[in-house]
Amino acid sequence: MRTGPPALALWVALAGPALGADSGTGLEVRVYTEQAEATLHAQVLLRVEVTHRLGARPRWEPPVFEGFWAERLSSLGGALEGRSAGEVVRTTTFRRALFPTRSGKLVIERSLLHYRDEDDLEQTLEVPGAELRVRPLPEQGRPEGFQNIVGQLRIETQLSATEIELGESLEVGVDIYGTANSWDVATLDLEALLGEAFEVFPDPPLLVLGEQGDRLTARRTFRFQLVPQETGFHRFPVITMAHFDPDARGYRVARSEAISFRVLAAGARVPRGARASSPHTPAPTQLPWLLIGGIVALVGTLSGWSLARWWRHGPRVWQGPTPPPPRTLFETARAALGTERFPALLAQAVKARIHVCHRLDAQALCSEEIAARIDDRQAVDLLRALDRARFGRCESHPEELLASAQRYLEL
Repeated sequence: MRTGPPALALWVALAGPALGADSGTGLEVRVYTEQAEATLHAQVLLRVEVTHRLGARPRWEPPVFEGFWAERLSSLGGALEGRSAGEVVRTTTFRRALFPTRSGKLVIERSLLHYRDEDDLEQTLEVPGAELRVRPLPEQGRPEGFQNIVGQLRIETQLSATEIELGESLEVGVDIYGTANSWDVATLDLEALLGEAFEVFPDPPLLVLGEQGDRLTARRTFRFQLVPQETGFHRFPVITMAHFDPDARGYRVARSEAISFRVLAAGARVPRGARASSPHTPAPTQLPWLLIGGIVALVGTLSGWSLARWWRHGPRVWQGPTPPPPRTLFETARAALGTERFPALLAQAVKARIHVCHRLDAQALCSEEIAARIDDRQAVDLLRALDRARFGRCESHPEELLASAQRYLEL
């Protein structure tokens, strides 16, 4: 939480005539970071605060953040305020979470602000940039195997069961999350930790981004299927991850809790509620009641399924902002092919198509949140592929992603 004035702040106050607007109107733009100096890979908040009259509808066009890993945070709208001349204004804040990727002096380049004047004509204002001094990570106390993870970090482990039989599989989930750059966490090597007592089958890791106040949160999830090779009590190992705490300016180690589970011989577990039956006493016939109960259950299931399908696919009244047409966003992404911005721009085009087809404001949602709201496997798979291209640090084929998006957009 910022307790004092920002360390870097630049003000722009332009009267209306300078941009062709009516006399007496103007914009105030304030650009600042929360601190003048940061540690390498630590999260830094950039704010662009625009005080404007009602109807200006400002739209910020960010620069290319050279030397930063940048992620968008949701924009904020302030309360209405009155000026001395009786004019009513409000403040719109655009935010980015920046993670410096190299030390030294980094420059945040100039950007553009688009807004509507009193004649409802679009005008453009050049917004000044800023500078940030970035400290390298200290060598003293650096743990072995440190992966350049900087920020607050927590680790949680979940097991699908605490008791299984030989021949069954156990699902394990390991969540590494916080305000750190969790996408840089390397894939966990469970085979080395568990030894030969289990066969390990990993799923592709997932990354989900969110917000907590003025902070970007990142959750990196690893899932594994474990097939035991021997019976007995087992202990899932403690997962540790070294990270640098920029607030304390020291190295820390995040740890998960150890979880015990048991592997039984095949067929050793007695099903819950099972009863021994006598071969000489046949069970009473209850066919009519079973039939009636089955019919009631079937009708209830079909009614619930129909209601859920209507809720998912039925018409809804759209309340959110209207994004640009998918074709326009697609052409913008195609022009950025080969740049770092390409996956993010292409994802915007896919989300605009989701807006058209499903009436869902998807621009501020991650792929997993979208998957929970709509039934569109093609769109969700495409967004997940774009997430891997942006965050997974894996080889991507931008031409294939572009072709897949073009097919989905029906262009």
